[in-house]
Amino acid sequence: MDSDTDDNTEVKGRGAETGESLDAKPGLDYATFLLHRNTLAESGSKQSASFDRHVLTLASGVLGGVIVFLEKIAPDPVTSSLILLYFSWGGLLASISCTLSSFQTSKAAHLKDIEIWDAIYLEKETEDLQEEVRKLKSRIRLLNRISLGAFVSGLIFLGVFAGYNVWVK
Repeated sequence: MDSDTDDNTEVKGRGAETGESLDAKPGLDYATFLLHRNTLAESGSKQSASFDRHVLTLASGVLGGVIVFLEKIAPDPVTSSLILLYFSWGGLLASISCTLSSFQTSKAAHLKDIEIWDAIYLEKETEDLQEEVRKLKSRIRLLNRISLGAFVSGLIFLGVFAGYNVWVK
């Protein structure tokens, strides 16, 4: 996390420094604002990390499994099948890269969500921030789809490579 952006940043606004009641704001009292903002701060990473962590673990595990497979089961693979192995590795590495990018993009979107709540409370314009969040969330969905597709493609290429080297050879 960047040192200048922190999920636990203190919110300063109307009455926060003086301790006066902030309940006078129509529709959003300070307690409601703070509760929602803190919930965003606590849950943002957890929400996006689950998918990312699983795909990252699976793709890394499969890459490790390939090394064991090559060492124990097919130490001398058919030369013409190596292209399948390279495509498999490419898919798995692309999956890992997209997952890591998705995680970073998700973190950025989450911080923008918090900025939006800060702006709402401070009665500032949020349209630009909301547009940034929409773009970031769209990018996250795209990266997750690419990651999943690359992972499945990597598994398919690996399966064909393994089958070719175990049963055909």
